Amino acid sequence: MSGAGYALNGVYHYAGQYLDRPYWCLSPAGSPSPVCGWPANTGCGLTYWEGSDWHWGLGCDGHHRYYTASTCNGDSPFDADGKLLSECTFLYRESYGVAPVPDLAVQQDSVLVSGAGHSSINGVYDHVGTYLDRAYWCLSPAGSPSPVCGWPDGTGSGLTYWTGSDWHWGIGQGGHHRYYTASSCNGDSPFAADGTLASGCTILARSGYGATPIPSVLSKKSIWVTGAGYAEANGLYIYAGTYLDRPYWCLDRGGSPSPVCGWPAGTGCGLTYWEGSDWHWGIGCGGHHRYYTASICNGESPFDSGCTILTRSSYGTAPAPKISWAD
Repeated sequence: MSGAGYALNGVYHYAGQYLDRPYWCLSPAGSPSPVCGWPANTGCGLTYWEGSDWHWGLGCDGHHRYYTASTCNGDSPFDADGKLLSECTFLYRESYGVAPVPDLAVQQDSVLVSGAGHSSINGVYDHVGTYLDRAYWCLSPAGSPSPVCGWPDGTGSGLTYWTGSDWHWGIGQGGHHRYYTASSCNGDSPFAADGTLASGCTILARSGYGATPIPSVLSKKSIWVTGAGYAEANGLYIYAGTYLDRPYWCLDRGGSPSPVCGWPAGTGCGLTYWEGSDWHWGIGCGGHHRYYTASICNGESPFDSGCTILTRSSYGTAPAPKISWAD
């Protein structure tokens, strides 16, 4: 969301369903009751509002600021490419909104790269644009994309497709490929629908430039935690960094990650791996594990086989939550 005269610009995260349609909240979001942006003092939200003049619209602090015509009443205001539908032109609400109206577009998923032996490439890569008719992503903070981040020398790290070479989809830094894929990995994206690497897109280390182990690459970075009896733990967890060579996620509204959000006391909630303990992958809030996994759950992701979530006696509350990648 950008360019609005009213101060509601920013990245809106998917937060749930209302009236059988998705809605999105500006981070930091308020309490979605029924959705963020309404009622008063609950942040800003993009949602569909039935039986009103607003249809798809943008609200902050209890009032619509921008709205659409009655023809914009489908399941989403966006087309398959993430652009606003032609019938979903936004208008500003007199006395509540401010011209100009905002520009809206669906942001491509960020990419999480973790566990690489060439450790300086690890982190969250944000979608920046297209090159050779394919998306590319830059490690934040990104260097100058010329033609794409990671190339030429001294321009950060990038994940991109490189044609007419041995690299195909690959990760480069400082003007050189560090990791690459086989020639079979030449499609529009290196990812399958579930956000994991597509078949044929196995990552390889470039001799003399990359280093083992090979990185884990996922095209989704946010996780929903739902259904926990310890209600404070529920919500959208945003990727926040790496700890013990594994990613960790903070509940959106989380405190300072020291070393990771959820620990020590008073620092929100976090989903992380904890080594040399009984916890392994687990969810902690306010300085204590509330939920944990068995010792078999010690890989790079909490979604690995064997990662059943358990409730910690006297600290957590049944039922144990479910975790899923956010849309």
